Amino acid sequence: MFIEVVKKISYVRYVMDDPCTQFACHIISKHVPTWVDSTHHIVVEKMSGLANTCYRVYKVHDPHESFVYRPRMVRGPHDREGDVFRQMSEEGLGPKLIHQNTEYRIESFVHGRTLELRELRNPEIMNASISAIHRMHLCLTGQGSTAIELAIDVWAPRVKRRLYAIRDNTTSPYIQATANMICDEFLEDGYLKRLLTMVRGFETTVMSHNDVHELNIIYNEENVVTLIDYEHCMPNPQMYDVANYLNEFAVDNRDGSYHPQLKATRRDIETATRCYHELDGGIWSDEDDICRARLNEVKQCMILSHFYWCMWGIDVLIDENDEGAFNWRFCRGRCQAHSECSH
Repeated sequence: MFIEVVKKISYVRYVMDDPCTQFACHIISKHVPTWVDSTHHIVVEKMSGLANTCYRVYKVHDPHESFVYRPRMVRGPHDREGDVFRQMSEEGLGPKLIHQNTEYRIESFVHGRTLELRELRNPEIMNASISAIHRMHLCLTGQGSTAIELAIDVWAPRVKRRLYAIRDNTTSPYIQATANMICDEFLEDGYLKRLLTMVRGFETTVMSHNDVHELNIIYNEENVVTLIDYEHCMPNPQMYDVANYLNEFAVDNRDGSYHPQLKATRRDIETATRCYHELDGGIWSDEDDICRARLNEVKQCMILSHFYWCMWGIDVLIDENDEGAFNWRFCRGRCQAHSECSH
């Protein structure tokens, strides 16, 4: 067994007679007949991920025929990931589902690469990503409360109590300052009510990905984008995914850092909104009321997106005393970004 690092994505490779290889081969052979008795020709690579550990499994002599094995799936906060994955697979919009149960899933490996942060505003990549978002909205079905309402009604009170306790007990000036920043920026009762009024004022909700960023986009040489990782899928305002994509221009999801010099410009926001509107059958005009309403919805959803991710970051925080934790850096950046786009 040895460890390699390739493009900041770490994995562990197992070959030949390693028990992990044999087990992965056994699981895949149960569902892929051509893999029977292939143990001595298999490579298993442990792929990094923020939520779920997964393994790429392929034959040494044919790496193109690759699968992803996900043991003990971590269900997302909205518990719809498995159903969404199946729908996306059936529509040909995501990885192909080979088999899934309560213990593991086997899916096809999507050949391509994740993006670097600066590539999100590349016109070809932006158009392909917005197109993938629009196709997903047309494909998925689902009803119920929105993800933003969950963040306001459930996460925010829990986060507020937790931050008050952290603020009273921490000895770290950095953590205390960050906790104060989050409370001041997001958790005033009047502000939460305004957010709730905002989200309930949108006419159309769709089943949304809610987490389209540079590491959840697989891009290939044919300029085709595949969206992956559906843990946060849940209904949200129609333009939320576009807004979230624009917010991610300045948030590096590899380390949680915020880069204000990279944030979406007015032109970026209009370009992305126009792309979605035209894919939806509309004709863009700066003077059209529908176009102006969509543009305003994107801007409002950019505010909601920063709020959502800051609440998530504290709600799932494990080591609250670790100043170097991804979550503290991530939430601090979201506060700064929210302040900039809401004023």
